[in-house]
Amino acid sequence: MAGYPSFNAVTDKAGPEHYQFLRIPKMRRTRAGARVPVLEPGRNGRLHPKMRKISAPIADLKKAQRALLLELNRQHIGATPWAHAYVRGRSIRTNALPHVGARAVLTIDIKDFFQSITPDMVRRALGFVLRSRRQQNRLIGSDWRLLQDVDRLCFVNGGLPQGGPASPFLSNLVGAKLDYKINKLISTWRRRVQPRIRINGKWVRLKPTAARIHPIRYTRYCDDLTFSSDYEDLWVLRHSVERILKSTGLLANPNKIRTRTRGSRLLVCGVVVNKVLSTPRQHRRALRSRLHRLICNAHYGVCPRQTELVCGRPEPVNFNQLTGMVAHIDHINPEQGAAFRVLLDIAKDVHNNTDSQYTDVTINYLTHE
Repeated sequence: MAGYPSFNAVTDKAGPEHYQFLRIPKMRRTRAGARVPVLEPGRNGRLHPKMRKISAPIADLKKAQRALLLELNRQHIGATPWAHAYVRGRSIRTNALPHVGARAVLTIDIKDFFQSITPDMVRRALGFVLRSRRQQNRLIGSDWRLLQDVDRLCFVNGGLPQGGPASPFLSNLVGAKLDYKINKLISTWRRRVQPRIRINGKWVRLKPTAARIHPIRYTRYCDDLTFSSDYEDLWVLRHSVERILKSTGLLANPNKIRTRTRGSRLLVCGVVVNKVLSTPRQHRRALRSRLHRLICNAHYGVCPRQTELVCGRPEPVNFNQLTGMVAHIDHINPEQGAAFRVLLDIAKDVHNNTDSQYTDVTINYLTHE
């Protein structure tokens, strides 16, 4: 741990005075592609933006947490195969891929995930991993120092701050225990049924048995647990999952437990998994319409170049935002993203060049319009 910087603010535990607490509104994307705040009723009955609390550490503490995170990565502590958040090479796409084509999808959200992770939970999980790595039942001096530094630097008000550099890594470390418990559950879970037979015109109940069901697939993206199977009564699994969460010190958010079956839109972290991976159809249609208006309005002089009509008034075009939206569609489904990449290139060509400098692709698009 050579070169490890110490937190010099007081040489003791980092407290609330070493963080900058920010409250930002939770945002969602409308069908038109605009980002609007999520509203919730207040005490007076009026709607107010739902706020998200972000804890940003001061510069010295952030530097120490990043150095500690580098040391934790040197211990070769990896995420479980079911964790897809904060892991290089994994994303919401890999999180949704195992659930494509399922008959039923169950999603469970963990309530106050980061604030529910206590120093004791991280200490036990990290101590277990360090002992298993060294193949012995005791910790050496450097291990104890690492545990003390984690406890001293990475917690505020008894929980992980949502905004600290080391918080995502430590959340996956604690979530590993949850992943293994849930994997054991879904590999052995059976649906208890009581068969009936008809004798002399009457139904007679037989002895209850444990019936086999279709395999259950499980993934976790931060605090979003997703289960899918061809077993349509998958909602029965939620009670067992809630007991496992309670045993690990976490709680499920009852307002964010949803079961969807085939025939409706199956969503996993905003990705549709009915037949193939794709973004919601209304989002793609809204973006396609917006790009088409950008092209035609600038070409026919409805509004000046580098602007677009918003509520009837010209506003500057944010091409960085459009590039990000197209890149998201392309990441989820490259076949769908190819058409949007072409439309975005045409829109940039129309807004940056004159009529005599259009490319052949732009001219062909405008001619067919």
